[in-house]
Amino acid sequence: MISRESAISRVEAELERAYLEELAAYGQSVPAQVTQVLEHGLGWIVSWDAQEYVRTRAPRHSLLANGPYLVDKQDGSLHQIPVVDAVTGAWENDYLTRVKGQVPPGPVDSLHDEVRSTANTQGRAHALRLLRRRIPALSIRAATTYADALAAGQSPPADLFALAVEALPRPKEPVALGVRTITEASTSMTAPAPLSKQNSTARRRRQTPPPCSTKHLGTYRELEPNRPDAPSIHDSIATEPRPDEAKLIAYLRAGTRLAVCGTAFYDELRGDRTLIGENSLRTDGTWFWNSALAYYVNTYHLALDDRFITHAADSGWTPRHIGTAEILALCDQLCDADPWPW
Repeated sequence: MISRESAISRVEAELERAYLEELAAYGQSVPAQVTQVLEHGLGWIVSWDAQEYVRTRAPRHSLLANGPYLVDKQDGSLHQIPVVDAVTGAWENDYLTRVKGQVPPGPVDSLHDEVRSTANTQGRAHALRLLRRRIPALSIRAATTYADALAAGQSPPADLFALAVEALPRPKEPVALGVRTITEASTSMTAPAPLSKQNSTARRRRQTPPPCSTKHLGTYRELEPNRPDAPSIHDSIATEPRPDEAKLIAYLRAGTRLAVCGTAFYDELRGDRTLIGENSLRTDGTWFWNSALAYYVNTYHLALDDRFITHAADSGWTPRHIGTAEILALCDQLCDADPWPW
């Protein structure tokens, strides 16, 4: 179990690492510090801001888009929550399903618990009435079969379970931008290297940047006006979800931003051009893609390159963290690309 003090230490180490990396890359950086720690069922939520803002409380010194960190209580892994997800609460379901691989309980699970409890405390007849009240499509015989299965610790028959799911659908979850994993479980957080050593190391990295790929995912003319000869999205959409689609969508949303444009994206397949969101370029260090791609996969089940899907699955459906030096190298490479992919 990770203590509050340990969680703070892990976040402080990450803030120091990010500060030194940015200082080495740009020659300047903004020192930050922990401002608040809240306990949550999934871990410690650690907020942070610029030291100058903490000292002066002047709004001009406050950082933007500095989403809080999450330190998992059980394994100590470190994650960052997007600001919007922190406000909407969408990060919780994303973290449980994509990062932890758990399926959060839904309305049917809650009903099962309630039926078992009612049967134990008030008797079988009350449990049957509860079932039929919540799932009107169940006959008396079907409700009896359903309740008996729950009492025996078994799953109800598939056809009856389907009626329950239809009567008690899961509420629509808010769209999540995606929690970003910084350190995996059981990763020890070592203290950052001294500034002089860190700077020299970073300079060597910049002189010999890591190799970076420019595999372009999702080249469609609707997304790239400068590619009129590219395939159309219309030719790659489907009516049914594809395997692992939810994980794929979360992966696309969790990619590191390479660049953000001042314009927005709109749904080019609808007559009213529904607003999608920001126009940005994202990457996992191996592939890069348009930020609108996640929307089209989610809404129209857009097919993607099988090589990318295999790559995402092999990565555990979590894009790796891209540091500042590698972002700069990727941007340099993309700027030299012909045609410019954005």
